[in-house]
Amino acid sequence: MSTALLIVIIVVAIAVAAFVAWRWTQRRAEQKRREHERLTSEAAGHRQEADAHAAKAQELSREASARRERAGTHDAAAEEHAEAAKSEQQRAAEAEERLKREVNARRERAGTHASAAEERAEAAKSEEQRAAEDEERIQREGRAAARHDEEAAQRERELD
Repeated sequence: MSTALLIVIIVVAIAVAAFVAWRWTQRRAEQKRREHERLTSEAAGHRQEADAHAAKAQELSREASARRERAGTHDAAAEEHAEAAKSEQQRAAEAEERLKREVNARRERAGTHASAAEERAEAAKSEEQRAAEDEERIQREGRAAARHDEEAAQRERELD
């Protein structure tokens, strides 16, 4: 009787151990499935962030190009106004003896051109500064996009 009882106990112990092992593998499989879902979601989020930063960098790049183009236009206009102001001042000096009123009118126009030249020069400087700031933002956005791309790649590697 004790041999039969011993066999029954061993069989029950094996059955319990098999059941515990089966439950453990089921729980582990569920944990892996949840981890896979989490990592997939995180990878998708990082990909989306990387795409958003890349799009922002492209947008900023276009804006910086437009600002540089406007800065070039302002520079050219400033140069034209500066040349016009110089020319008007020279003509005013030569005509001063002959035509006092003509001199005053030309000096007034020269002042207008000089003011416009200063305004355009300031506008060009401002646009150039903004373009430089945009370039810095482009670099930051590019770094952020690269970082998120790396994070997404890491999450994808963790999926495998």
